[in-house]
Amino acid sequence: MKKLVLTLLALVAAQAAQAAVSISVTSLAESPLGPKFATSDGNLLPVGSVIRYGSFNTSGGNVALMQTSSDYTMLNSLFTPLAEGVLGAGTLSQSGNPGSMVIVNDFMTPGGFMAGFNNIAIIPADRHPTLRMGL
Repeated sequence: MKKLVLTLLALVAAQAAQAAVSISVTSLAESPLGPKFATSDGNLLPVGSVIRYGSFNTSGGNVALMQTSSDYTMLNSLFTPLAEGVLGAGTLSQSGNPGSMVIVNDFMTPGGFMAGFNNIAIIPADRHPTLRMGL
């Protein structure tokens, strides 16, 4: 699959024990109009295709499992998404998308997208070592 270079712009409002973060994501990271999401054969993803953002639990032997497994259910159990109705994982803001997952919306060019996640709760490791959202 094509490698993608995405620009994540994080604006952090730090507090003593927890921080709220907003992130903007776009496929237009490079000039003139950067890389897009595509299938393994190079076809641009059509409008409405879901793009999931989040983090994986990489503790213990999980990294090795993720590198070798084709078990979607197991891989999905290690994934904590941004937004998608998850408590503390922020809310999605994307033009033309009332849902909670980023979709390809042909922003600027076919296969392109732009979206933002707001009010993501960043939980420091010392407060909850196994469940945290981090950048």
